[in-house]
Amino acid sequence: MDLKSNTLTEDVTNHFTKLETQKYRYMFFVFYMVRHGLGTLCVKFLTSHTNRCHGNGRNVISIGGTISASATLGMSSPGGSPYVVTSSVVVAEGVMYLYHPLLVKVGKLVKEGAVGQVTLVRGAFSFFLDRLDNVRWQPELGGGSLWDLGSYPVSFIRFIVGDPAEVFGWQTMSASGVDATFAGLLRYETGVLGVFDCGFRQQFRVQAEITGTGGTLIVQRPYLITAESRILLRQGFEEKEIVLPEANPYQCEVEALQATILEGSPLPVSLFSSRSSVATLAVLYESARLGKPQPIGVL
Repeated sequence: MDLKSNTLTEDVTNHFTKLETQKYRYMFFVFYMVRHGLGTLCVKFLTSHTNRCHGNGRNVISIGGTISASATLGMSSPGGSPYVVTSSVVVAEGVMYLYHPLLVKVGKLVKEGAVGQVTLVRGAFSFFLDRLDNVRWQPELGGGSLWDLGSYPVSFIRFIVGDPAEVFGWQTMSASGVDATFAGLLRYETGVLGVFDCGFRQQFRVQAEITGTGGTLIVQRPYLITAESRILLRQGFEEKEIVLPEANPYQCEVEALQATILEGSPLPVSLFSSRSSVATLAVLYESARLGKPQPIGVL
């Protein structure tokens, strides 16, 4: 299969899209690519939940090639890392919305001063989960609303304003021992605040908003990007929609990997950023457990 053709990208994109429509989105999607000659790759898909996939991830990395992991790169304490990366391996963040032009445009608008000085970044992601046998309810499989849904608004907040100085988290526990609902606050030395909530006991809701001294950016459907996703800029009493090009987020993800493998282009999302997001989630859980704010420390 010629990597330069659209076939590989379309095959990978269609596979991810099919899994999405079959409601397997929470599964830990991994695809690895191994060179079998110049310009060709062999692609295999693995689907497993977070903890179950750590061994698979190590095997992929040990043989070389490429791995892209969805949700979080791993569940580990701050300072820990489930992966050992060698120079012959490309490891990439797999959260698809981080590769989409929507996020790139939001970041550019903020840098250009569309909202003035940023003061507050807010995000939310929830849906009602009534299937008690779902892995999201199982603590031994990394269940919990923060690990799953909360990783999206937290990564969005970090994308806009970076790593916080400290965090404060609150959780409502389920009968199985995982958080059914989680709310958190990220405090920055600059005075910016990040606020988010997530949960399995609310109706479907996905939101992101950036507020500043000169306006507000509202991102509709920011994490599960569809044709309904859009950016609204409010300045005073005026509101305008920012037009975005249509793009499949999974295709954006795969094309970024191709560019890194074949052309040596830098990944749009660094592994340091991915690791820092995991560390932030871990500290939020610790804060909720202790009932008090916790410093992030050196990531």
